[in-house]
Amino acid sequence: MNISHIQYLSFLFIPYLLFPSGVCIFLNTRNAVLFMKRFCYFASFFIIVYFNLFAIDVPPLRAKHVFLIIFVPIITMSLEIFLSFFLNKKFPVFFIGDDNYNMSYFIAVIFMAIAEEYIFRLLIFDFFLEKLQFNLPIVALLSSFAYGFNHIHFGFAIFLSKFLIGIIYSLVFFIFKDFYCVVSIHVFNNIIVFGLSFLQIKGKLCF
Repeated sequence: MNISHIQYLSFLFIPYLLFPSGVCIFLNTRNAVLFMKRFCYFASFFIIVYFNLFAIDVPPLRAKHVFLIIFVPIITMSLEIFLSFFLNKKFPVFFIGDDNYNMSYFIAVIFMAIAEEYIFRLLIFDFFLEKLQFNLPIVALLSSFAYGFNHIHFGFAIFLSKFLIGIIYSLVFFIFKDFYCVVSIHVFNNIIVFGLSFLQIKGKLCF
């Protein structure tokens, strides 16, 4: 990716990081926040694909990938539940709204996971680690903080859990050099959240 590609994406960062972060949530504009989040996801993905910013080979699926795709979401979900219970003295509420249990929202949940990985892993890692030659720990913390800040309107516990989960995703991405493995992990994690939300609203969970 060259610097012109960075210029294509740079205008997205202000609305992407401000609106989803919950800056407007205190003005009772939650719908506007969520709308801008989805808009920026789609706009980012469109620009990445249209300008062919990342040409990534798809590696063959191996046993280690299957292990990571299954095992890492278990760790991240356990971490999210633990932090919510530890900080808020209650288990997290996996609730996405009564009207959102449909195929279009399910696809959006998957798409958002893919878009987040493009931005918080590929884009930030490529720019700060490769172009600016930042140290890996700094890049991992920076991308993880941005990822956590993107969820801060759900509360501090979710922000902290997403920050730590972002570090885990960053380490998997850097160690295994496999972007699509991280995408699969994130997608599977979102599917689990979607399923838990459905079970929770139906009263089929113990918390």
